[in-house]
Amino acid sequence: MKTTIIMYTIFSLGLLSFTALNPISEDKYIGDWEMVVEETPEGDISLTMTITLDDEQVYSGELTTSEGNYSLENLSIKEGNLLAYFVYQDGDFELSGTFDENEFTGEIYGMDMTFTTNGKKVEE
Repeated sequence: MKTTIIMYTIFSLGLLSFTALNPISEDKYIGDWEMVVEETPEGDISLTMTITLDDEQVYSGELTTSEGNYSLENLSIKEGNLLAYFVYQDGDFELSGTFDENEFTGEIYGMDMTFTTNGKKVEE
């Protein structure tokens, strides 16, 4: 009986230390999001928004289009709401929106224009 208790204790302590050293990321915002920016002067634009989270729990992100990559500056996500800024063709733009499960709805605003943006998370 003592052997069983000792083995159980060792196993439990090992499991707890592994979990503490290797936390499982459950942040549902991290990853790639396939998106469409609707009715721009160039038509609908498909892009991928990639969101990452560093060791200090700070978000960063990037938009990838057929024309190139655009870094998301001052990216914040609070209570399911995203706000970020980026530069496109020498213009300053703001991306804002809301996450609902695996869907994103929002707007891109810049140069006195607003465009609807919708997307879905890419399942891994």
